[in-house]
Amino acid sequence: MVNWTEDELNKIGSATEVQLCSLRSDGTYRNPVTIWIVRMGSNLYIRAVSGVNGKWYKHTIEENEGRITASGKEKDVYFEEYKGDQIPIDEVYKSKYESFGYSIIETTLTTQAKAATLKVSPK
Repeated sequence: MVNWTEDELNKIGSATEVQLCSLRSDGTYRNPVTIWIVRMGSNLYIRAVSGVNGKWYKHTIEENEGRITASGKEKDVYFEEYKGDQIPIDEVYKSKYESFGYSIIETTLTTQAKAATLKVSPK
């Protein structure tokens, strides 16, 4: 298993937005989508606000691989459905994105968004 470097965690985890390209079954990448990402310890997490039926979420879990780009860092990654404790991740979203206002942050805190939480790991 490959771990994130501290530099990657700092740059990607502190980015306000990241570009996510999911991998197709033919090995090519889909067009990027812009999403929020949070760091909790030595792990990175993303959520699909439209839930498990959202287009980018469905594409992402088809192959469970892709690429993220943030703060000048491009990294091939694995995506893993996260079914663990959501409360700490909620708190990180609230803290990191508080300047956007609660009405926007709350889209990441819904039951459907929590069900679409993915852990992002380096390839």
